[in-house]
Amino acid sequence: MKLKKTGWFLLLIILSVPFQIRAEGPAAGEVYTLEQCLKLGYQNSRQLEVAAQNVAIAKAGVRQAYGGFWPTVNYSISDSNPPGPSGEPWSGYLELRVYLYNGGKTTTEVRLAQLKLESALEEQRKTKQQVIYNIKTTFYNLWLAQQMLVVAQSSYDNMGKHYEHVSKFNRLGLATKHGVLRAKIQWEKLKPMVMKAEHDLNSAKLKLANHIGLERTRQFKVEMDISRFRLLKSDAFNLAALLEEAYQKRPEMHQTEQQIQIAECNVTLAEAGYKPTIILAPRYSNSGPDSQSGSWNQTLNLTATLSGSLFDGMVTSQKVAAAKDSLKITKMNQTGLQDQIQVELESAVQEFKEAIETTNFNQANIDFAKESLRLTHAHFDAGMATSLDVMDAELNLDTTLNGYYQGISSYLIALAQLDLVSGKDIDENLYIAK
Repeated sequence: MKLKKTGWFLLLIILSVPFQIRAEGPAAGEVYTLEQCLKLGYQNSRQLEVAAQNVAIAKAGVRQAYGGFWPTVNYSISDSNPPGPSGEPWSGYLELRVYLYNGGKTTTEVRLAQLKLESALEEQRKTKQQVIYNIKTTFYNLWLAQQMLVVAQSSYDNMGKHYEHVSKFNRLGLATKHGVLRAKIQWEKLKPMVMKAEHDLNSAKLKLANHIGLERTRQFKVEMDISRFRLLKSDAFNLAALLEEAYQKRPEMHQTEQQIQIAECNVTLAEAGYKPTIILAPRYSNSGPDSQSGSWNQTLNLTATLSGSLFDGMVTSQKVAAAKDSLKITKMNQTGLQDQIQVELESAVQEFKEAIETTNFNQANIDFAKESLRLTHAHFDAGMATSLDVMDAELNLDTTLNGYYQGISSYLIALAQLDLVSGKDIDENLYIAK
């Protein structure tokens, strides 16, 4: 009788201790928001630095091409020792060469350089969009890894408490040794899951650190206020409107247009080989002094030259044909790019819709799963449920929480993907649906 009273007394103590449903995430040094990660990424991205250098090179190419409009000034000075037949040891000239006409080559080369600069600027814009997408993706994946570790660690801790409860009940004669063994096995079974979650978290940290330029040894975590998180409706994006937007905004589309114009310029440059060149060249020359008279021989000549090629072994015609073929290929590539963009958008929209449905389903079941776990523990403590019931309730809550967090991460990554394939420059979708 005394033993029974003691058992019920211990049972009341156990029931009076609130069971831990979910633990807080582990502290991990500095905390970064998505906005901070994007800022660091802009500052430290090597890809953006390379893109900026390519823009600078293209600008230099434009200045170089404009130099073709300017005249050239050439000079020559020679010293003959012994003096030449005329007895003049020194001679030299200064010549100004002006291209009055060169078949439109200079004008075309300037246009070509400008197009290459525009293409470099589009490549820079494309690189920034990709940097934004990479940072968002790795940020959301790290946030997900943090939540998964919290769930795994909490499950492990909770199952450990359950094992302690079963062991106490066994000592009181209220649980079998088989029940104790099953609870212990289930508890130990969760340890590898915690270890895997820790490994996944470390891997996700390294990936984000690489994208934003942090040291690999830096201890940090990311933070996202999901209380401000709102799901958009599955019909929030219209595929036809997104396609139209992508065709207008995607850097690749602009670059394809530029490549077509570059190919046209190359045709013009090749056809310039059929046309003559007209050069005006005033020259001042001076030689001397004469060995007999001691005077200098000075002359000023103005030469106009018309030159061209009557036959060049069909080199020019082959260049023209190759340039025209290249133009045809570039135009075909434009059609292929449009098809590729459509496929990318359709895939992104589909992933977006699936993420919404998954997140909505799990969000609606989280409270139910938590309450079921709490009631199952209470029933077990009262002898109205088995260890297997507790394990099933714990597994159901874990599955629901993991599905919810995965749904949020997938949803946000799908939004980032939509931004990327739509060609958006402004970072409109961080993690708050507006």
